[in-house]
Amino acid sequence: MLKKPRPLLVLLTVVVLLLSIVIAACGEEEPAATTAAPTETTAAPTETTAAPTETTAAPTETTAAPSGESIELSMASLYPASAPPAQSLDRWAAKVAELSGGRLTVRHFTDNTLLAAPDMRIGVEAGTADLGSSFIYKPEPNFDPSLVHAQLILGLDYEDCLKIFDDIWNQFPDLWNSQWDKFKVIWITTIDPNLLFTVDTPVRTMADIKGLQIRMPSKSAGEMLKNLGAAPVEMPTADWVVSLDKGTTDGAATSIGSVLDHQVGGKLKYCTRYSTGPGVTFLIMNKQKYESLPADLQKVIDDSMEFGKQDFIQAKKDAEKAAYTYVQEQGMEIIDLAPDEYAKWDAAVRPVFDAIAADLDSKGFPGTELVNYALERAKYYQSN
Repeated sequence: MLKKPRPLLVLLTVVVLLLSIVIAACGEEEPAATTAAPTETTAAPTETTAAPTETTAAPTETTAAPSGESIELSMASLYPASAPPAQSLDRWAAKVAELSGGRLTVRHFTDNTLLAAPDMRIGVEAGTADLGSSFIYKPEPNFDPSLVHAQLILGLDYEDCLKIFDDIWNQFPDLWNSQWDKFKVIWITTIDPNLLFTVDTPVRTMADIKGLQIRMPSKSAGEMLKNLGAAPVEMPTADWVVSLDKGTTDGAATSIGSVLDHQVGGKLKYCTRYSTGPGVTFLIMNKQKYESLPADLQKVIDDSMEFGKQDFIQAKKDAEKAAYTYVQEQGMEIIDLAPDEYAKWDAAVRPVFDAIAADLDSKGFPGTELVNYALERAKYYQSN
């Protein structure tokens, strides 16, 4: 005869069965939750990889997106802070900051305060400044200013200088580019021509210039002045400005834009429009500094280059126009040589260009071809 189960024993058995079911259920749910987490984690990179696609499609907007350390570049220039070229460089710096969303900024050291103008290329190459803007002044190791052909751009106004500059560049691209391979070139262009400005003596003929103490902007311009009968003087621009107050020079071969920049129109009475060549000006960057930037900030520099060049050119066009208005308001007389007199001046300075051609030929460059082409283009634009 079977015994009836005791109530307590039955209750314990039910509890044990219930606990077994719960434990079994928990054991099945835990792996399911663990497996689900990697599924969500794997989905996240899919969204992350989509971002570069958008970044590539809209570089201007997305250069600001990546988080990272802000970088400041130093930029040296010869221009006074209030001069139009300096203001153009400031606008380029603002464009760089805009394109980078403020991650890349440029601090502008104006008026030769960080690097002296003649030492700009050497100083930028050495890293004294990250960027530099100046003219070509003097020979350097493995660099010959005659190859930059500044003295061969004999336009009488800025527009003609730009045209001759572009013609020579396009005709001799390898010769030109070889002189700048140590730098990241932001832009290179020409400025308004160096004309003849005098304090008291109007120069209408070659006889009028004889013996005048004229500040020269370059060695080749000095040779031209010497062949014309002047006494060329080499001195920094700042010293020349002071010399006008002291009366120790009779004038200068300089650009009309420079006369405006330094506000010396009232100290010069005459401008004879005969070109001794303009300056070739540039904005260059230390190559190692450029290469050290993150790729997106390198792209910011690249994307800003054409803006910087065109803004500078327009600034110089506007400045030339403003400078002519300024000097005429100051009472300066603008003198154009008679055609036969112009031909005499050209004949007098021709040996300077023949010497440049011979020097380049001796170094294995097409010097004679370059000089003849440049002089032909100058005559073409003077007569058109």
